[in-house]
Amino acid sequence: MRLLLTRAAEDAARTRTKLEAAGHTVFVSPVLVFEPTGEPWTHNQPEGLVATSSRAFSAIADESPDLLPLPLYLVGARTEAAARRHGFAGPVIVAPDGAGLVAILQGQPAMRLLYLAGVDRKPDIEAGLAATLHRLMVIETYEAVAVESLKPEVVAALRNGVIDGVLHYSRRSAEIFLMLAARASVDQTKTPHLCLSSDVAAPLREAGCLEVHVAPTPDEAGMRSLTA
Repeated sequence: MRLLLTRAAEDAARTRTKLEAAGHTVFVSPVLVFEPTGEPWTHNQPEGLVATSSRAFSAIADESPDLLPLPLYLVGARTEAAARRHGFAGPVIVAPDGAGLVAILQGQPAMRLLYLAGVDRKPDIEAGLAATLHRLMVIETYEAVAVESLKPEVVAALRNGVIDGVLHYSRRSAEIFLMLAARASVDQTKTPHLCLSSDVAAPLREAGCLEVHVAPTPDEAGMRSLTA
């Protein structure tokens, strides 16, 4: 298949390697880039850190060395690996998703927790911990910024019907893709779209796309199964 990845460059590179190893031709045109916000650290010293993304740590590690030894409550192995790369050395508990992390924290004694969050995020962590005795402080350490346009060669491939499937991993990136395609005067309603979840698929369906597929499981393996 001829597939288009719209993920951020680092994520797209990993996925591209796997797809090409399976024999697919892969186009890459990231629709967003991740940037540090530069938000200063002004809260009281926490007793633990919460993070759901591997991008949470790079902007704060150098600015706040006092945070490095704190216990970590994380979502996903990649988030844990990123924390260690940036010098965060505290004991760690890793959950597979946000709901799992909230369940773990609900069983922990009350703490002052610092959530290293993205500007654009789902409310799962904050909503899930609102009814607990934990005090959750939030600092937005990174944000996803939309690019100005799709790559010219990708626009041409989409316009000429060359793409057999566009892979979408987040609702926001799907929304940005639709915006950029419209800006380039490319009709995406007939292109097949392969989505991580029903939530990711929603804006594509709302835009009138005729062929929208959802992965059987919301992970990389589930997405690759749509390309088999």
